[in-house]
Amino acid sequence: MRRPLAALAALILGFAPLAAPLAAPSVAAAQVIVPGAQGDAAIDHMRVATEAAERVTSLLVKVASDPAYAGARTPDEMSAAIAAMRGDLASSRREIQDIVRRLNSLPRVAGEADPVELRLVDRVVVDIARFSAGVDELLAAVEGLGDALTAGDQARIEQSATALVRGSVAVIEAQSLMLRARLPMVPSDSSSYAQVTSLACFYEGFAAFQRGTLNLVRPEDAGAGMERAVGCMTGENTRGQAAIEREVSVDHQDPRLNGIRDGLAPVHLAMFKELEGAAAMMDEARRALLRGDSVASLMKYADRTTEFEQRFQVLVSQEVDVVERQGR
Repeated sequence: MRRPLAALAALILGFAPLAAPLAAPSVAAAQVIVPGAQGDAAIDHMRVATEAAERVTSLLVKVASDPAYAGARTPDEMSAAIAAMRGDLASSRREIQDIVRRLNSLPRVAGEADPVELRLVDRVVVDIARFSAGVDELLAAVEGLGDALTAGDQARIEQSATALVRGSVAVIEAQSLMLRARLPMVPSDSSSYAQVTSLACFYEGFAAFQRGTLNLVRPEDAGAGMERAVGCMTGENTRGQAAIEREVSVDHQDPRLNGIRDGLAPVHLAMFKELEGAAAMMDEARRALLRGDSVASLMKYADRTTEFEQRFQVLVSQEVDVVERQGR
């Protein structure tokens, strides 16, 4: 907390978009054909959840990339930047709260007796609702910081800064936990299992990077966590690509299932290519952190990670489209 407050607040929110949930259905989920209204509802819920994740992320990125906010270096500059964003912050929070209410109001697709793949759809909806609520709380902390700066209340300023630190780290760590919670529902030898595990390790590594950048832990400790994440991702990416080769050779004796298989294979290969790039970037960021690079220099990894997530989310949408086109 010794870093200048304005720079610290800009840095914290700059990291926040990294935790947008990636609502990818598993290979197993894509291969379960459910006729009638239940199948339509599952596809619709996945689409709603994916669109919600994209929209909430875009609202957060809009705040984080505001030039005055991102460039603020003094309390007065930060106060002025937040004051100028008041209208956008309020409208963004209202929209996010509407998204949370909509997600929470969706009826459950599956019951306890239904396949785990369908139950996973309900879990994804819940996860994204929780993530969205966390983003709302983070934006509320920005508003609170603005109020405290305007009032010149040092105690409230420190409380708001602490809330921003904790909120931004928690949002990223929650993404890893949510991903790992889905693993029991995915076949352990599948490409999807490797994909979800690789993503979970990525978020664990980036949470370590964030803690190191914000001086919450020693750089050496953060670097060790990032190194473990890179090793995990490298191994899972190799296993995942090998699993795709096995999966494309399976004849499901059903044209729809085979169509899903053929449609998903190139999308999943593209996902692992993105994950390979993300692992390389993580290792580069680890070296930069250990070198003691400046905060401004380290922030470029936040921007590059946001770009990675946006590309990956496009691939997630393509997965959903394959299931919708081929699975009916």
